[in-house]
Amino acid sequence: MLNLVKTKNKGFLKILKRVKNINWFYVIVLTFLVAYVSHLILKYHFVLWDEAVYIGIGKYLFSSGQVGLWEEIRPLGIPLLFGGAWKLGLNPVIAGRVIELLFSIGTISLVYLISKEIFNKKIASINIVIYVITPLFFYNSLRLMTGVPSTFFVLLATYFFIKKQLFWAGLGAALAFIFRYPQGLIVLICLLTLLLEFLLSKEQFKQPKQLKIRIKRLIKDFTYFLSGFLPLIIVLFIFNYYKYGSALYPFISAFSHGGNLVHAVESKITGLFFYLIALLQHNLLLCLGVLGFVIAIWQIIRKKPINKTYNKLIIIVLSIILFYSYLTIIVNKQARFGIVIIPFLAILSGYGLNQVLELIFSQTNKKTANHNITIKQTWLKILPIALLIIFIIYSFGSSMYMNYQKYNSFPAEKPVIVDEYYNFFPDNFEGVILTADPVHVAYTDIKMIPYYFSTIEASPIYDKWISKKDTSELKEQVTAIVFIPGPFVCFDNDCRDKLKPELFSKIKENPNNKLVFEKKYEEVKSIYYVE
Repeated sequence: MLNLVKTKNKGFLKILKRVKNINWFYVIVLTFLVAYVSHLILKYHFVLWDEAVYIGIGKYLFSSGQVGLWEEIRPLGIPLLFGGAWKLGLNPVIAGRVIELLFSIGTISLVYLISKEIFNKKIASINIVIYVITPLFFYNSLRLMTGVPSTFFVLLATYFFIKKQLFWAGLGAALAFIFRYPQGLIVLICLLTLLLEFLLSKEQFKQPKQLKIRIKRLIKDFTYFLSGFLPLIIVLFIFNYYKYGSALYPFISAFSHGGNLVHAVESKITGLFFYLIALLQHNLLLCLGVLGFVIAIWQIIRKKPINKTYNKLIIIVLSIILFYSYLTIIVNKQARFGIVIIPFLAILSGYGLNQVLELIFSQTNKKTANHNITIKQTWLKILPIALLIIFIIYSFGSSMYMNYQKYNSFPAEKPVIVDEYYNFFPDNFEGVILTADPVHVAYTDIKMIPYYFSTIEASPIYDKWISKKDTSELKEQVTAIVFIPGPFVCFDNDCRDKLKPELFSKIKENPNNKLVFEKKYEEVKSIYYVE
């Protein structure tokens, strides 16, 4: 009987050893890949507003403006990829999904690599589980948006920075900026980290010769980083100058969009904690990341370098501080903007969990040093571990349920609106379409001019293309108008009582605008031919 128990114990230990030796990185990536591909097969990708705009800009770029649409506030990174796929004859929506999948796997990989570089494999594996199950990441990975691709380049810059490959870190930072302008903050983060590393090296200030060497090294590091960053940015500036007459125009316009009142938060306190609450609502395990963040700051201040771990943590901590500060300052608050913070909190989550476990076991070890253990002491030993396990299981289950809801938020079949409304215009429709809804351009190869930016801007755009008798300077003639009321939001009485009614009247009551389609879906959608 005793031999049987020993044999069973040996068998269990072998299984435990095998489980321990599994490379969990591949298991997690494969699980994510299966979930993503099943979604690609089982669900219909109903294109949303911003997705259509990026596809439209891509078509515009690769057709020399013959089809697609243009918005100056949008970064060019993702449209270049979507447009390139379209130019090769691929369906931009399906190709876009594959592109987003690759970037998603890339971000998972970089969270793992950065975590392993700073900590170890065990913590890295925990971190990518926390990252992957976060619904905000999973949902955005299914969307044709800039969030995941730009975050990939932010993480790439961070990884190369930690590896001290500063030229490549600069190049990654440039690409992060080109894919999403606010992600360009990683440039400032990297430069500040170099400066902080220099200032935290107190020993050098005691030795003048050492100080001179460190100053030269700092200048050299700045030069390497900027030599990777500047070339692509200069090319972008030249493009902007020739298109707009100003190298900075798109960035200024995009920054002003940050003041969009549609997604404003009234309370300053709510605004301050908006992203923290939003991220924790998606994944409570990120609490461990907040804890890790606090501990990391404490250790950096104490300057306790263990295998240079805390020096490497500087860039992680600064990334959370600067990205969170920027998102908190701007008026336009949407949970999806916080996607860039998630990987950095995830990187610190495993670290936070490790610190909690060390604290629990250090306390229990002190109590068990005395061999006369009471029942109360036994419970005090078990209770913290039990509570931690319950918290982890609850948080994991809550996030997975939300992921399930996000997964099923996509329709199983093509909605009626796609064929009836979004495919209303045939490919290469003659003339230009003035539009308040950009989604058509994702489904068909047509040229559209947006007038949906705001109620104030809409009338001048409409007048420029429709009301003027002499359109020779515009070269192209508007032959159709797409109208929906949704984009035209008002925040004052003048807009509500005057501008908005005047705009709607111009479109609906103009005798030259012939109504050819009108149907109510989530709102009334109308199409007019211009005679």
